[in-house]
Amino acid sequence: MKKLDLKVTGVTFSILLASLMISWFFSSYFFEILTMDYQAPDLINSDKREIQKSFIIRILTWETLVDASMFYLINFLPLIVVLPTLNLFNVKRVNYQIGKNRYLNLSKEIKKKVLYYSFLSAGTASLAFSVFYSIGGLFVYRSIENIGGYSFLYPNNFYINHPYLFFISMVWTIYFAAFFVLSFITCGLVLYYQKVYQVLGILFLICFGVSSLSNIIGLPIINIYSAFTSYNTQLKTYESFVSVVLFGIIGQVLFFIGKTKVQCFYEAN
Repeated sequence: MKKLDLKVTGVTFSILLASLMISWFFSSYFFEILTMDYQAPDLINSDKREIQKSFIIRILTWETLVDASMFYLINFLPLIVVLPTLNLFNVKRVNYQIGKNRYLNLSKEIKKKVLYYSFLSAGTASLAFSVFYSIGGLFVYRSIENIGGYSFLYPNNFYINHPYLFFISMVWTIYFAAFFVLSFITCGLVLYYQKVYQVLGILFLICFGVSSLSNIIGLPIINIYSAFTSYNTQLKTYESFVSVVLFGIIGQVLFFIGKTKVQCFYEAN
């Protein structure tokens, strides 16, 4: 891994981990518990520490940890996840514009770089979620028995007996797949466009557009954001991957268009 790639993945990992913690801190009401007025008439004769303890225990659940950590983050998650793929801009400028003798097979080289950055972004984001759940898992407990449709293909009582393994497996299946296709789409946009704001803006519009369409036609199965809330929907395990497949097709189209543009430029020089 190049030094710049390592730096960007480190920044992405840190941003994601911090964002998950901040979102949980506020959305779980932990902040309100710490700052609420314990001198209110109905609380003044109670022990502040005991009240805080009872409130905190209520929010220290796996369900609250996962749900609250995603609450403020989910709309911006695609833009953070794909940050490592933006290094493809540098690769395109430095390597693909040098001349005809740079590569024997430019198409193959482009595919290798796109897959590399797609896996890098998806792996970095999935690792950040894994670390967050591993840290949070030390302090939380399971409070419900049915976590939703994503447990459809899992063994009976798997979530009840292994909540940590359930969420970690979710991260490295549906989350990783969603992160990968979002990164793949971004790579296609990077190959075609010249500016970062163009790439991130169009990526956001694609995600927002499909999300809006899914709400209008009542088909949540195509909404990529549903992949990030699989634990809290009625979508079955395999249904959660429908949006990933759809975005994968979008990525293939954008990759073909972007690769064609790079090859045309390459042949002209």
